[in-house]
Amino acid sequence: MNTIARTPLPSRPWPWGIALIFVLACLIWFGRGLDFSAYAHPDEINKINQIVRSYYNFNHPLLMLNSARVAAMVSGNESDFESVKIIGRSVSVLYASLAVGIFSLGIGRLYGRLAAVGTGLFLMANPHLFEFAHYFKEEPTVLLGMSLTVLAMIVYSLRPGLGTTIFCGAAAGLAFSGKYAGIIVMPFALYVVLAESKNKLRDALVFLLAFLAIFLAVNFPALLSINNAAGSLDREVVRLTGADQEVRRKIPHGVYTNRYWQISSPVLLGLLILYAWGLIQRRFRLQPVEWAIVLIPASYFVILSFIPVTSNRYFLPCGVFAACLSAAALPSVLAWRNGKWIAASLIVLSLSWSSPKLFNANQGFQADHLGELVKILETELPSDSLLIIGEDLAIPPVKMPRTTYHPINPGETLESLRKKGFTHILVIPRNYKNYLNKTQNRTSLSDGDFQKIKAFYESLFERATLLRHWEEGANNYLAKEMTLFSLKEKSPSG
Repeated sequence: MNTIARTPLPSRPWPWGIALIFVLACLIWFGRGLDFSAYAHPDEINKINQIVRSYYNFNHPLLMLNSARVAAMVSGNESDFESVKIIGRSVSVLYASLAVGIFSLGIGRLYGRLAAVGTGLFLMANPHLFEFAHYFKEEPTVLLGMSLTVLAMIVYSLRPGLGTTIFCGAAAGLAFSGKYAGIIVMPFALYVVLAESKNKLRDALVFLLAFLAIFLAVNFPALLSINNAAGSLDREVVRLTGADQEVRRKIPHGVYTNRYWQISSPVLLGLLILYAWGLIQRRFRLQPVEWAIVLIPASYFVILSFIPVTSNRYFLPCGVFAACLSAAALPSVLAWRNGKWIAASLIVLSLSWSSPKLFNANQGFQADHLGELVKILETELPSDSLLIIGEDLAIPPVKMPRTTYHPINPGETLESLRKKGFTHILVIPRNYKNYLNKTQNRTSLSDGDFQKIKAFYESLFERATLLRHWEEGANNYLAKEMTLFSLKEKSPSG
């Protein structure tokens, strides 16, 4: 890139105070409502059990898992399921909060205090970041690694040297250890080192050694079980490429443009356009670290468009970087007439736009349908009952009555279930929706088997006694749509 500017970065103070305020604010904001059922989100039970039962299955990044493992061991609660659940989610809260603070610190050092404030506020108002900070999942961990890499690139640009080279390599290794997708920051961090270094060969080798050292240190347990770890990686690649399922999206696709709108606002989009216009005005004469911060989300977005399996969590890092770039445009507003008032108004308008989404996200964590279900099962059903649970639904352990997972096979009827001893059934839309919709997808079933299962669910809804129906809430993990039936015949009154 022959348009790289070689002038030093502007001389600005580090906004340490602003960054610390946002870390503390996020710890409070993200840390609310963590005590919902571990069975709500399908990914959490497995992680918790790996700590409680002291084993690895290598299906999840070890940085996240071992952070919670160490915290649980220090607290003496590594064998208690509920304690590990809270500890794992608290680790996510901590890492997400640190990531917000570090992004605020780095963007503020590059573009000024107003950009630091905007970065922190825009990220706190990101509904996807708010949501994923509540789960024992790897998204906050990879964001921490990415934010540290951005910070390391800025520090290196200010003071190229052996120590800052190690910092860059180690931060990139941490990002990769947080999640495989974190590898995307590594080539850009190396690019910054090579662009600014006076001893390119030495610093490139030091960077790579630091990167490998951190990655191997964090993932040392995987080296002791390399076959299992390799198998897990292979399954992840197969899943992402859609090779083991019907491709969900044609590629390339533009699904994530809508994802961006879900977590953004007209103000953020306008500021992002303003930032891009500023690049044009500067004739793209950017510092290497600025090129990196721009190209990381752009490259990530392009890669996502070629992955057929889509998810909100995949887009989270891209959305976070986009919010940072929007904040970076705020200082340019100060040059306008009444620029301070306009910049403040833009921040307020953006937060106002995001408030309803944040309110819904927060309300979503106030529900716990599985907790309500367990209470009903243990207090309202006879102790000798036997509950059949539809596929694709995990519920917490129930003291009484007995529960079992049992697929509905072609030819099953209410009578046949009663003969097997079942007294109640719990179903979710995924069990029956395909059979009761007018537009039906028969998948791999023959027409005859499809009609038999359809007849069962029609009979269930027409004849069985409805005990409780839960509508889907703001958070479809915690507030699942579920229906609990007694297999007794419905009374004539309905």
